Amino acid sequence: MAAALTALPRYRPADSPSPVAMRLHGGWRAGAGGERGHFAIWAEASFVTVPETSLPAGKGPRQHPRQVSLEALADALTAMGFPGVSGRGAALPASKVVLRFPVISGAPLPAVENPPVLDGRRRPRKLIPHVVQVLRVDIAPAVEILGAFPPALPDDVELGPDMAYWARACRMVLHLLARQRFAPGMEHTGDGARAVWSPVIDDPRDCEKLSALIESMPRGCRAFACESGPEPPAKTILEGFLGAATDTCIRRWLAGNPVEAPLGEAGLPLSQWWGALQRSDGGVGISAAQAEQLDTALRSWLRPLAWSRTLTPIRTCVRLEEPFPPAGTPEGHAWAPSPEERCWSLRYLLQPMF
Repeated sequence: MAAALTALPRYRPADSPSPVAMRLHGGWRAGAGGERGHFAIWAEASFVTVPETSLPAGKGPRQHPRQVSLEALADALTAMGFPGVSGRGAALPASKVVLRFPVISGAPLPAVENPPVLDGRRRPRKLIPHVVQVLRVDIAPAVEILGAFPPALPDDVELGPDMAYWARACRMVLHLLARQRFAPGMEHTGDGARAVWSPVIDDPRDCEKLSALIESMPRGCRAFACESGPEPPAKTILEGFLGAATDTCIRRWLAGNPVEAPLGEAGLPLSQWWGALQRSDGGVGISAAQAEQLDTALRSWLRPLAWSRTLTPIRTCVRLEEPFPPAGTPEGHAWAPSPEERCWSLRYLLQPMF
């Protein structure tokens, strides 16, 4: 398998000795069977023409003819600052993914936002499965590198429309983290409980950004997200990414700077839960009964956040109103209430924001 993953050649134009310019693709891959998802990247040569005679015949998914070799991709990702992808051959975190591409003359069209129409055809093209080989990257560095504006790319590298979309999603994650829009919680797993950090998206501006990202997700992101079966909704994919990215980034930042919190136990395993929030695995290590009790307490504590997501945002203020003189007080006569009188009014005012 390792040999097969490194067998693709480096594609370069016949009249150019310089390395082939590459376009990066990929994104978030949803987990299956309760597993957490991950971020993966592949690349295609951005200006290589594939002769029809060079395409392999036979049934089953073909190798993508424009894919850049894993070693060239690893070099580009290393230059961008991605850790863990500087190896060669079997040392690379590689795997295969089958994607469907529209084809012309047997070759897949370039994976760009508006592929060229070379034969005048306007109707939808048939989608043919092709195998691409991806490199798995850590999500926390991916958020930091792709979330930079603009991303620091080598001269011969550009982002495809799918990666450009995920760069926007990474910037939203960084924006939420910078404003501390996250909260701790817990989720149940197959073998116990896991402490998690989750994004808090209740600000109207954040809700608008989330809606815009959901509506603008390229079809390629949905196709890349699932291993098999029907494509998941864009909302499910994006929310899964935002949750995983928030959780992973906070754990990474806390790893070198652990935070001690004076938590009152109150009969709950709060110390184990808080420690799990700062470890990479997140496992709480408590019994099922303790997990149920802790989950109930945390849900009650976080209930105001859940309410805020369903209510119309409002602006609040208070107004202190001075008392009026009693009826019959001569005009211009100085008057002041006695200390025993409780005649000052404090009014609470609410105003819908939209």
